[in-house]
Amino acid sequence: MKRTAWVANVYTLVLVLCAVVTTGLLVRRELAVPSTQAGGSPLGPDRVLSGWKSIVSAGHRDGPDTARVVVLVFADFECPACRRFATHAVPGVRAKFGDQVAIVFRHWPLSYHRFALPAARAAECASAQGRFWPFHDRMFAAQDSLGIKPFIAVAKEAGVPDIAAFEECIASQSPVPVVERDLKVAESTGAGGTPAIAVNGRLLGG
Repeated sequence: MKRTAWVANVYTLVLVLCAVVTTGLLVRRELAVPSTQAGGSPLGPDRVLSGWKSIVSAGHRDGPDTARVVVLVFADFECPACRRFATHAVPGVRAKFGDQVAIVFRHWPLSYHRFALPAARAAECASAQGRFWPFHDRMFAAQDSLGIKPFIAVAKEAGVPDIAAFEECIASQSPVPVVERDLKVAESTGAGGTPAIAVNGRLLGG
């Protein structure tokens, strides 16, 4: 399969999965989604992000540097649509395309979500011990218990080795530079909300 056709297939799959996230459509409707080459995203107009390489050089990457397609997501741990994207869309892309796709996560904790910023801080505390992605997965899985289930319990499930250091980290009241940086970049994209998703430099509309 030619590279352009392959990338188009990944792009279309992501669009379909995004439709599942935002509208509850079933994946089986994939064949009904029009080709991006024929008319663009069914979710609305897409935009090309400037500085794409710089944007995806930061954040948390899951996938090889040689991946042919990079999916960037700005997300909030308290956002239900972000949870659907993390627990449904990403596994779907992974199952279909494997290591040919890389996922890059960057934080966008929304100000009106009470626990979003503390959860982002906790994720960075887990990241400091090399456990960002396991914590990310467990955090979204436990979203219904956000604010009830202690972050320490999530950290233990995610295999964070030094719980005492993690507890000290999440107790800090100082700004989290990584989160503040991600917030500025997310807002600069002009995206309308979370999850904000881009594929190979194209910010998905809708």
